[in-house]
Amino acid sequence: MERAIPWAVFTVLMTAACFWRPRAMRVVVGVFFALMGLGVHGAFILSKPEGYIDFARQALIPFYAELAEAVVVGLTPVVFGALMLVFEVALAVLMLGRERQTRIGFVLGALFLIAITPLGVEVLPNAVLAIGLWRLSREEFPATAIAGLRDWRSARRQNRESTARGQETRS
Repeated sequence: MERAIPWAVFTVLMTAACFWRPRAMRVVVGVFFALMGLGVHGAFILSKPEGYIDFARQALIPFYAELAEAVVVGLTPVVFGALMLVFEVALAVLMLGRERQTRIGFVLGALFLIAITPLGVEVLPNAVLAIGLWRLSREEFPATAIAGLRDWRSARRQNRESTARGQETRS
């Protein structure tokens, strides 16, 4: 429970930022999913794969706990963790893509967050972040995140150069 409050604050701030600055948050959320996939699932696989079973057992709905445990045990915790790692990194790649890819990535990401919400008190705030992902899925992203960052840097550079030229002509 003690981790639920900071996570709730984080998800509220992330969701608010998705409404306020969707272009920037697209990159933040995409990188976040990649880091969560690699960091959380990578760490679980390497250090304590049986932790997936413990996590499944703490679900708030008994049926959900039984189902989650059956899936994890049925695949083995290591395989389950590897699949989750690949899934979250794939979501990140989609989110950082363009056009339809981003929409698919954010919709799947939101559905994923909603699907894991009943797995415990600590992940209840995921439903809030799912709203932020839904918001991002409504946005148009005609270029990849890398191309968008490149364009943003180029525009800033041109702005600095034009400002410098304007100051030179006044001098």
